[in-house]
Order: sequence, then C-alpha cells, then structure tokens
Amino acid sequence: MFDYPLITTDSHFPLPPTLADRLPDRYRNEVTHLERRGSETFLVRPAPFLSRQMAAGRSSGNRVTDALAGGVPVDPDDERQMARLLQGNCCLEASPGFTVESRREEMARDGVVGEIVITNFFGGPSDPDGDRLWCEIQNDWTAATFAGHLDTFAPTIVLPLTDPTNAAAELRRAAGLGLRPGLLPYHVAGRPFSHPDWEPLWAAAEQVGVPLAFHVNGRGEYNGAGPAPIDLPGTHLTMLHYLFAATTETLGSLVNSGVFERHPGLRVVMVETAAGWLPWFMESADFFHDNRYSDGSPISLRAQMGIDQLDLAPPSYYVRRNVKCTFMYDPVAIRSRHDIGLGCLLWGNDYPHAEGLFPHSREVNHRQFAGVPPREIAAIVHDTAADLLGLEV
Repeated sequence: MFDYPLITTDSHFPLPPTLADRLPDRYRNEVTHLERRGSETFLVRPAPFLSRQMAAGRSSGNRVTDALAGGVPVDPDDERQMARLLQGNCCLEASPGFTVESRREEMARDGVVGEIVITNFFGGPSDPDGDRLWCEIQNDWTAATFAGHLDTFAPTIVLPLTDPTNAAAELRRAAGLGLRPGLLPYHVAGRPFSHPDWEPLWAAAEQVGVPLAFHVNGRGEYNGAGPAPIDLPGTHLTMLHYLFAATTETLGSLVNSGVFERHPGLRVVMVETAAGWLPWFMESADFFHDNRYSDGSPISLRAQMGIDQLDLAPPSYYVRRNVKCTFMYDPVAIRSRHDIGLGCLLWGNDYPHAEGLFPHSREVNHRQFAGVPPREIAAIVHDTAADLLGLEV
C-alpha cells in the first residue's frame, strides 16, 4: 500500500459565519452570516459570482446555492452542520469543522501530514474599503487559529480583489503573520491578470517570497450569459472539465504579458486543476511564440494590429521556472512528468469535496503512481510542496 507522507496542496477550511459580526452593519449582508428570524437562526451565504443572474431573478442552477443565498435554518451550536453547509459541496465521509483539532482528525483518516488551507471563495463587500476590512478580519482569525501550527499548515491569505493596491498591502501584512500562499481566483471579471493594475501584487509577492495560488472560482461568468444550470443531466460532470480549462487563460495571461519576465522570483500555483494539459500548453505556446503570428516581420498579425512586441523567452521556460500545478488523479501528468518538469507537479486531495479523493487518497495514489521511482513520488506528493511552503512535516 502507498506509504508516502502526503502534503495536500488543495484542501478547504470553512471560516465561521460569526466573523461577519465584526463588520459594520452596512457590509454584513454581503458576506456569509447568521440571521435571527423569529425563533430560528438562519445561515445566509451570498453568491457574489452569480450576482447578475440572481439580481435578474434567475436561478443559479444550483439548488444548494440558491437555498443558502436565501438562508437555511441551522442550529448555531452545531458547528459540524454549519461547516458542511458552508462547504456546500461536501462528500458524505467528511466531517469538516472550524478548529485545527478537527482538521487533524480528518487528515489522519487520509494519511495527510500537511496541507495548504484554502479559507474563502472570493466573496465579500463590493466596496473597496469593506472588501479590505473583510479580508483583514478573515486573515486575522486564520492567523490566530493556526498559530503554533504553521509547520503543518499553510493557510491562504484572502485578498481584497476590488483594488490590486489593497491586495498588495494585505499580502504583505498577512505574510507577516505567517500566512501563505496568497489566494486568487482564476478569473476576475473586467481585470485580466495581464492588466498592469496587478503589478503591485506581483511585486509584493516576489519581494516577500510568498507564492500565489490561483484557485478555480466557481462557475464565474465570462460572457454575461451565466453558466449552464448545474442541475441539468450531466452538467456537474462537464463542469469539472470546463472549469479546469480556464487555467489556460490564467496561465497564458501571466506568461504572455511578461509577468514572469519582470518578476523572475514570483512563484504561482494553479490549484484544483489537472496537469496533463501542461505538455500540450507548453508545446503549443512555444510554437506560436516562435512563428509569424508573434514575430516583428511585415506579415506578422501583431504588427498589422499595432501591438508592441515583447522580448520574452519561450513560454515553456517560464512554466518550468515559475509555475506549479496541482492534480488529484492524473495518470497522464504522471506519465508526462519529465516533459513537464518534475518540480512543476503537486498533489492535492481537494478535501472535503465530492470530486476529491478523501478519504481514499492512499489507494488512489497507489494506483496512479504504480511504477514511478520512489524519489519522484516523494517529490510530487510531499517534498516540492514542503519546500515551496516552508512546511516541516
């Protein structure tokens, strides 16, 4: 049986809804909170990334999301019940909670010794001041909760995405509390990661030596029409692939806009995605980088469009130097590990989600790593993550 110590680079940890009580009243309804209605207490979890559909009176396509946005009755003393509801997508075997002790119990069931702790799904006040304050509240709670356990856990830094300058300042502040990596979604509407507005954040992350983790952000809107309803037959399965496909846009934005050229010390992790697509991305990106579409000749489309030419290395160079990618079950990535670069690959179990591996990580890894040399297995499931995040387990 698979007996390597596991560090999961994709694990979710709910924040208690009572944190909303630390916000001014004008912001409270924009974040997850508890409401007293008559004799009952309701858990309300807004869905900001679906706001356009909800504001137009359309269903999100997810009954759980719709119910939580309106509020569901809870026992405020039953933390496990609230933790499951806050996760939304939670497998039957999992029993999440709000304490380090509860998380250690779950890790032991899966043979996990350390983890990145992803603490929020990018919801918060739309006002920049409220967004900044909400991130400070969450990060302070996380730092206090995990104090004394940072050799085992790498809790993420929640960033105020309404203002990249605020995001850079909060990254520096929270990094001083021991939190890492900084947490970003794959997509921020109206502000792609190739935009110069993000430069302060890239510079801050490089300067303080904190990686940035880009996590898939729900079924966010790209064209304003909204996602396919998740309760149609098969949509939840298709969703797994088109969410992961968004990684190519994120990675392409960072590589092709010169972010990694300007910030050679910046390290990023693409979280909750497969990695078997990386060899295709690297070869394809290198091909287009070197052909007439990108050169400075008179026939170049770039020249015809009046787009400045950047003097960049082949994209595969930046991927191998600056990028790491997590996967759960991906035999294609494992077979292609030397084409990708062994140091680019990280493993994660996506606790506690239904599509994740918990509590069967060891048996799944026993299957997918069959025939791989022990040193290489150890690098992917433990060593690279430990080095990147400063974990000592």
